[in-house]
Amino acid sequence: MDGVHPQHNPVMACGWIKRGVDFAIQSNTGRQRLNVNGAVNIDSMDTVCRFYDTINGEATIDLCKAIEERYPKAGTIYIICDNARYYRSKEVSPAYYP
Repeated sequence: MDGVHPQHNPVMACGWIKRGVDFAIQSNTGRQRLNVNGAVNIDSMDTVCRFYDTINGEATIDLCKAIEERYPKAGTIYIICDNARYYRSKEVSPAYYP
C-alpha cells in the first residue's frame, strides 16, 4: 500500500543551460495535485485505488475497508506500507494494528 501525490506543474531540479542565458520553461497554470492511495495484491496484481482531497488517517481506514470488501473470504490480510504519518496515525492504530 502506498500513497502518491503527482503534481500538475513542472518542478525543475537541474538543467543544461549556459550561464547567463535565459531559458523559458513551458508549464501549466495552477498547482493542482492529486492524492492517490492504493494497494496491489502481489499474487494476482489486482489493485484497490482511491482518490482523496488529502491522505490522512481517515483516508487510510477507508482504503483498508475497501481492501477488506474486495477480499471478504480472506481470513487474514497482510498490508505492507511505508512509514508515512497517515499510516501510523492514532486513528489508524487502534482500528487495524493490535
